[in-house]
Amino acid sequence: MPPPGQRRRVTVYVCDDCDTRALGEQLCSECNRFMRAAGVGGLCPCCEEPVAVAAFVEGSFGQ
Repeated sequence: MPPPGQRRRVTVYVCDDCDTRALGEQLCSECNRFMRAAGVGGLCPCCEEPVAVAAFVEGSFGQ
């Protein structure tokens, strides 16, 4: 886990209105609303989309 104050950079956020995902950005670029934290993650090496680690553990990624 990154040190306090650095966590936002590795946090994936999801917009509840339009389902947009972003890495390290809390404001949705589509809706201009604040997004909820989905968890620690990064960019998918295959598609470059933000993916939370929990999505892999839960098996919900790519479905």
